[in-house]
Amino acid sequence: MKKRTTIVLLVVLPMVVILLWWRLRQPNREPEIAQKSSASPGIVQTEAVVKDSVSSEDLARSPWNAPDDYQRRVIATVRDAAQKANQPVEFYGRVVDQDGNPIPGVKVKLSVRWTHELLPGTAKDEFNSFELTTGADGLFFLSNTKGSLLSVAVLEKEGYEASPAAMRQSYWYWASGLAKKYTPDARHPEILHMWKKAGAEKLVRNGIASPLRYDGTPTTLDLLNGNVAATGGDLRVTLTRNPQRIDYGQRNYAWTLVVEALNGGLIKSNDEPMYRAPANGYQPKLVVHMAANDPKWTDEQSFGLYVKLRGNLYGRAELKALVGSDRATTPFYLTSYINPTGSRNLEYNPLQDGVQSSVKQP
Repeated sequence: MKKRTTIVLLVVLPMVVILLWWRLRQPNREPEIAQKSSASPGIVQTEAVVKDSVSSEDLARSPWNAPDDYQRRVIATVRDAAQKANQPVEFYGRVVDQDGNPIPGVKVKLSVRWTHELLPGTAKDEFNSFELTTGADGLFFLSNTKGSLLSVAVLEKEGYEASPAAMRQSYWYWASGLAKKYTPDARHPEILHMWKKAGAEKLVRNGIASPLRYDGTPTTLDLLNGNVAATGGDLRVTLTRNPQRIDYGQRNYAWTLVVEALNGGLIKSNDEPMYRAPANGYQPKLVVHMAANDPKWTDEQSFGLYVKLRGNLYGRAELKALVGSDRATTPFYLTSYINPTGSRNLEYNPLQDGVQSSVKQP
């Protein structure tokens, strides 16, 4: 295992130290500072703890311009916070493909944040990088280090692409109120997904932008030709909002978006990326309803769909609806990728020779 240290940022922990520094810079305020510092829960230390943990050499190296007793408390507080932040770190992971098969030989880079004392009374965050390789069972593990936060920086193997979701995960080993403390479990390793590539094919890529009315008036989209269709088409989209008319900036009203497949089916997807369409499980329509009192209420919706079209063509689509307009209509956007051969492979090469905008109707 190769260990490489990279300095990323400089912070002072905890934030109370910054406030103390500002106050200490103010002239002729030592009595007031001393009174406030003794009442602050962020720097409460017993005299024994302060005396044992702060030496005369610490005071000589301290950047704080304040009475010795006060400096001792600040230094002890920062030192204690840094020690608490650096918890034992263990991490167990397994890398699998889109079918759940383990992937051996994946290069894994993990980043662990740890805190150390820069000068007495100040602390510095650094990130240690650890390089690992998955075994035949797709497993890897990290141990014998300390820190407060772990993240997955790299998943790399020829012929595979890491899911963005795997790269967004963070695991907290220090419960500081920012997040729930992570508990590693060797019996249940974290599952990290990669997609096994089949090779890009020439797909029909189209983007459609169309206004939607709030009264349920349908809009029909032709994904193969990339336009709003008067007849035929592939998807019918409707939007209703209660009330239909709102004031600018108004929130917490009910709305419903319905997407229907006219000659095929839909599957809402959380796959990242969407490189292979499922063979089964398609439904005739998708309903997205937002209640006025929903605790996660929003006036915007973005999601991905696998689509099965006329002639058993497979594709994927990215949809975005904005429902907060105070006008009679609101923007709606769709980008689709259709494989005209009937294959479920949906890998797209942005550099393909020309972007095919239409195909002969099946």
